[in-house]
Amino acid sequence: MKLSIIIPVYNVEQYIESCLLSVINQSEINDTEIILVDDCGKDNSINIAKRIVNKYSGNYNIKIVFHTHNQGLSAARNTGVKNAIGDYVFFLDSDDELPENTIVTFKEYLRQHGNNVDAFVGNYIVEGPFKGRILNNTKKIYSGNDEIFKAYINNEWYVMACGKFINRKFFLSNNLWFPEGRLHEDVYFSFKLAQASFKVVIINENVY
Repeated sequence: MKLSIIIPVYNVEQYIESCLLSVINQSEINDTEIILVDDCGKDNSINIAKRIVNKYSGNYNIKIVFHTHNQGLSAARNTGVKNAIGDYVFFLDSDDELPENTIVTFKEYLRQHGNNVDAFVGNYIVEGPFKGRILNNTKKIYSGNDEIFKAYINNEWYVMACGKFINRKFFLSNNLWFPEGRLHEDVYFSFKLAQASFKVVIINENVY
């Protein structure tokens, strides 16, 4: 099973190197691609990313997709999905990082549950004054749309698009595109995800 990690890039020159290195330095990276989407920022972000990619000689398939003008986060994520070939897609904001075992953890859950899971929702660490883990519950499997939607409404899993491994065929067949030109796109996206899903697995380990 192949994984596509989608990273929109826009005005993040302070963070893009650590973000990209946190992905490149993952273990068990076979069958994983990185898609960087240049959303036409005004700083040196994409040039830093290009330098890292040009020096890279590992097993990742890394590609940079260029917008002709700034279109926003939703459009950049949508562009990433359109260019992805993975069985699952994962959104990573370019000012964030992955823990070192994110891909290993995902593949272990995938081996346990198979590829009929619509979304794996991972735990993530918040740094700074609100430091902590976002999910307090342990590993859990939600089956059936009613159960999943009820769990979403009860805030049992977060609305942020990042930190989730989403089945790409499921994404496409349910038109889970991010709304372009709107604020709070993650709320809209996760609501649609909850409406459409029939199997969601909570990953207790930190993946973001």
